[in-house]
Amino acid sequence: MRLFFAVDLPEELVTRLAAVADRLRPAASRLGNFRWVAPASLHVTLKFLGEVDEGRLPLLEKLAAGCRPGAFELVPGGWGYFPAAHRPRVFWLGFAGDVEAMRRLAGQVDKAAAGIGIEPEKRSYTPHLTLARIREQRCRRAAAFQELAGRAAELLGPAASFRVENFVLYQSTLTPKGAVYRQVAVFPLGD
Repeated sequence: MRLFFAVDLPEELVTRLAAVADRLRPAASRLGNFRWVAPASLHVTLKFLGEVDEGRLPLLEKLAAGCRPGAFELVPGGWGYFPAAHRPRVFWLGFAGDVEAMRRLAGQVDKAAAGIGIEPEKRSYTPHLTLARIREQRCRRAAAFQELAGRAAELLGPAASFRVENFVLYQSTLTPKGAVYRQVAVFPLGD
């Protein structure tokens, strides 16, 4: 099973982000080949586990159930590119609010995954939402990509905070039309 842990987004935010992506498509297509993430697939990844033997799933779920740092608030904000605007591969939306609580949760999830032999993360965790993957750049100017990020911020406007009360273990199945996600388990964070 190909698995990952994630935090889901409120439906209102997903709807607003889908509208932003629709408005950005013409300008983005002039900059590069943007492959936009489908609204139903928008989530904030905590930890990608990769292929996990189904027999290890009960232990993974037991370890993940112990990740209970308490509920917290996030606020969408800040747009950018990985690795950088001068050579973008991923267009993302960042978060403010209780980012430290999100980092603690990601750290706990990382330890739970290590409990079944998954390699711990070497990089520090940065909560973000992947909006598009950029396969080919038609423009080499970082300023043009920065302008697109600025336009995205204008279109989304001030976004309301949302409460993170649980996280999800997803199974990802790769298909010719892209990945399909299925919830395997939901874990409450406690108060």
